[in-house]
Amino acid sequence: MKQKDYVEKEIEKLSLILKKLLSVIIKSNKTESSNHLADEVNATLIDKFNLSNIEFEELNSDDLIQILIEEKKISSLHLEDLANIFYNLAKTSTKNSKKNKSTLKNCLTIYNHLEKSEGIFSFERNQKINEIKHLITL
Repeated sequence: MKQKDYVEKEIEKLSLILKKLLSVIIKSNKTESSNHLADEVNATLIDKFNLSNIEFEELNSDDLIQILIEEKKISSLHLEDLANIFYNLAKTSTKNSKKNKSTLKNCLTIYNHLEKSEGIFSFERNQKINEIKHLITL
């Protein structure tokens, strides 16, 4: 029983970290350099999830979910928060658009996986899916 409580607390801590990162990204869209922000977020992701921005954009979308859950040990509960972080970073980035498209494709893979696996429709997620599809075709 104590082990379960500990695991639940750790999952909650990771959820809070992801939500904090996302709020920092959203709040600083206009005020900070996107490169500085990406570096800050990247350091936290490496520390807490052993996953960097570069590694995420280079992951093959066919194996993405399996790698994130099995190899990176990222809980399925955190997948949407992770996708939201990378989605917002890609939208605010001024770097190479080819890398952004790769990141957005991986976010799309996560959102599509969540749509299928959760069985719950989300207007916000659906809006992001449509926006990503539009951005990828540009």
